[in-house]
Amino acid sequence: MGKADFPAFMRDVTAARFCDMKTAEFNALVARGALPAPGPLGRWDRETLAAILRGDAAKPKDEFDL
Repeated sequence: MGKADFPAFMRDVTAARFCDMKTAEFNALVARGALPAPGPLGRWDRETLAAILRGDAAKPKDEFDL
């Protein structure tokens, strides 16, 4: 599945699938601050998550490891 298969802004279920993890795991990382919270519309930005997964973006809180 390529990047084009995911919408630009995703709900937690889709964002978790984009990150290749279970929804509960994704939400736990968000709650701990290891992944960013959703934007104003309650959705995650695909490009922001992709940058974090590639290591191109700083983690929201440095004390967490992904």
